[in-house]
Amino acid sequence: NTYTGRRWFSLTDLYYFTKNIDQTIDKLITVDAINETLYSDLLTCAIKLNQVVDFTWSLKRIQEEHKKQIKRLLAKEIDNKENNPIYDTTAMTFPFRLLNTEKDIFVEGNVMHHCLYNCYYKKIKNHDYIAFHLDSPEECTLGIYLVNGHPELNQIYKKYDQLVSDETK
Repeated sequence: NTYTGRRWFSLTDLYYFTKNIDQTIDKLITVDAINETLYSDLLTCAIKLNQVVDFTWSLKRIQEEHKKQIKRLLAKEIDNKENNPIYDTTAMTFPFRLLNTEKDIFVEGNVMHHCLYNCYYKKIKNHDYIAFHLDSPEECTLGIYLVNGHPELNQIYKKYDQLVSDETK
């Protein structure tokens, strides 16, 4: 495994699912923390699709390829999703909607055109990640890691991974 900032990447996965492991590692060493999530998600989806990706593509190309990956993965799976709650929310109230079933998480990823289901469902199911859908001040998805039981913001994006406004942040 190789560690780049905050994320671990399996050398085996980098070898089999990226075009050139040396160039990939060079790219991961220099990528900023915000885009590191994108590269990680691209690789996660590539593994699921048995696909080779190229980390030397332009940022725009990587974003487009990741969108295509998500569409392919989501289209295959919607009918097989469970509708059982992951968290007991009887004593909780939120100003936004907790994505609390496999189907909720799957549909959110599909409607918002991002990788919530494909890259984060297992973490949510294991209670290592929580995701919410916000309708106001703008429609977006909020993802929070649980690190030693404490919440840490992972990401918040509108449809197609567009940035949210300062007001939403």
